[in-house]
Amino acid sequence: MSGSQQPATDDHGITDADRARIAAYLRTPAHRRSVDDLRRQSE
Repeated sequence: MSGSQQPATDDHGITDADRARIAAYLRTPAHRRSVDDLRRQSE
């Protein structure tokens, strides 16, 4: 992550963006889930 703006995090360092990405990931059908997909989204 680059940029001077620091997102608000909770005690575990999870940002709202992370939370939204995780929520979207969990909504996808299990057979479509993969670590590669999650890794690609986080770039």
